[in-house]
Amino acid sequence: MDLSTASSGAAAPFDTALNLFTRIAEFPKPTIGKINGPALGGGVGLLFVTDIRIAVDNAFVQLAEVKRGLIPAIISLFIVPQLGPCLSKQYFLTGEKVPVQKLLQAGCITACVPGDKLDAVVADFAAVLLEGGPQAQSTIKQLVRVVDGADSKEGKTLFVKGVFEGMMKSKEAAYGMKAFLDKKKPDWLAYLGKPSAKL
Repeated sequence: MDLSTASSGAAAPFDTALNLFTRIAEFPKPTIGKINGPALGGGVGLLFVTDIRIAVDNAFVQLAEVKRGLIPAIISLFIVPQLGPCLSKQYFLTGEKVPVQKLLQAGCITACVPGDKLDAVVADFAAVLLEGGPQAQSTIKQLVRVVDGADSKEGKTLFVKGVFEGMMKSKEAAYGMKAFLDKKKPDWLAYLGKPSAKL
């Protein structure tokens, strides 16, 4: 069986899948992954492109592609930089079930909670995210991607300098600092003037 006959060309499914994962990873607003059960294959990739990841404590992930002669190619772009080469090779090569507690220890899961606490913990994180400046959050996501990326140290430094200088001129930062000096919480929804625009 030739898997390439399932589409008009190899580029089509590759580009479609890569675009899906990239758009979530680079979405300007914070994203929360709510893992309420096992995550397999591409589902593991979806987990790794979210910003905050909350899982039920009995969940597991499994990259079982190798058991079918397949390779977790596209999602490797998002998993390997976070999980590291050693664990990535182990989980890719064995296709073993990995309890989410191991991902928590590896720094790839935010929290593991009992099933009956999942909704509440996700809601708590959403509430905390609403306390952040929306443009600051968007820039932070981009900042982490660049600093963690393959660019030269000089390129990263120039980017960070641009972020810092932009922050110093930011109306959002000025609003947030004024609220701090006035000993008030900044009301970002009011600042935006669009109650549904944050999350």
